[in-house]
Amino acid sequence: LISPTYIGAVAWIQLLGRAGYINRILMQILNLKSPPINIYSLEGVILIMTFHLYPLAFFIIYNALSNSDPAIEEATIVSGSSKFRVFRTITIPAILPSFASAVMLVFLRAVSAFGVPAIIGMPTGNYVLTTRIYASLNSYKLGLATTLSVFLLIICYLIIILNEKLINRKNYATDRRHKIDRELISLGPFRNVLLFVLLFFLFLTIILPLTTILISSFFKTWGMPFLLKNMTLLNYAYVLFKDKLTILAIRNSLFFSTLIASFTVLISTFTVYISARTKLIGQRILGNLATLPLAVPGPVLAIAMILAWMNPPFILYNTPWILLIGYFAAFIPFAMRNIIGIYKTIDPVLEEAARTSGASLIRVYKDIALPLVKPGIFSGWILVFLHVLREIPLSVMLHASGTETIGIILFSLRTDNGGLETVSALAVIVVLLTLSGSIVIEKIGGRLRVA
Repeated sequence: LISPTYIGAVAWIQLLGRAGYINRILMQILNLKSPPINIYSLEGVILIMTFHLYPLAFFIIYNALSNSDPAIEEATIVSGSSKFRVFRTITIPAILPSFASAVMLVFLRAVSAFGVPAIIGMPTGNYVLTTRIYASLNSYKLGLATTLSVFLLIICYLIIILNEKLINRKNYATDRRHKIDRELISLGPFRNVLLFVLLFFLFLTIILPLTTILISSFFKTWGMPFLLKNMTLLNYAYVLFKDKLTILAIRNSLFFSTLIASFTVLISTFTVYISARTKLIGQRILGNLATLPLAVPGPVLAIAMILAWMNPPFILYNTPWILLIGYFAAFIPFAMRNIIGIYKTIDPVLEEAARTSGASLIRVYKDIALPLVKPGIFSGWILVFLHVLREIPLSVMLHASGTETIGIILFSLRTDNGGLETVSALAVIVVLLTLSGSIVIEKIGGRLRVA
């Protein structure tokens, strides 16, 4: 989930592309004249998206199992039921709402995905809704792009409404006032088999693609034998210091990320405070409107921006401003959710005491509320920075000449016949930045939990 999906797509192109490592090995072993596996297909899109999204389902179901009360299961086992029957009649029904919620959230993420379907599916004509919207826009079929956007938006909102209903269901609630230790289930002879399967799966989904990207970033020319003499650090020097377009893209990405992260956090701190701590008219509506873009897929938001800013009196289309507005609309919910999560854990008694003592609303905010939510502000800033840095659909559909970003450079990959060594070097830089930011956010979250 931390690593951008298009980085995984680049890795699997290097492994299963027409000249990919695995295809070349299979061709030699099986004496084939053509590659046996074709990653440029709808099946390839499904494979990569599955590898990227399975942690989302895992965490939801894991949390559901962790928060359920094992006393009911233990009582049933004591009454004579087998462990399989307990699993079938008690455990599965208890987590069914969470399981259905996981299915819908994964579906939502998959149906609104753009980077992987564009890189893997579009070259062979395998379109999904998001890539068809992009293709329609490139063909100047704005009416078709708008219609498809509305259709995709309706699908996303229906999934969100269904998910909210499942989350609010209380049918399977259990009493967890006291922590209960769970009895581990012995896997018996299947333990080593399952361990091997899980380790192989982790190798296949994490270690292999990231290692492939890392190794390819050091090749003088992609596809050369894995020998020390074929390795170089010049790819990183080329990406960071020599290639003008890549340097411009990195500079633009860092500038846009810094500007949008700072602006969204600044607006979010005021908006969240008004929404969470005041009784002003419309304060809840303000918060809901600011989080609305969470339900809007990137290509749909891009179409909305084009329609909003392509006509007088404010013609911002084909300028950097429309890209900045798009980033702001897309990522302010991340900053707001992060900050409002901190407010929910803070007792307002200090602020109320200060107001009772005669302090103004501004002073209460400056001297009490703001220092308490500083960790949320900082982690929200990093979160928005990372998302803008790795963003693709808005950048691709809204950018003008001179506003190219890292996402556009990586998205421009359309073949596995060359240039992958420099693309890999840029991908490694993005992954390192993302991992570093995620570690910082996790440390901030740990400090908050301790506090």
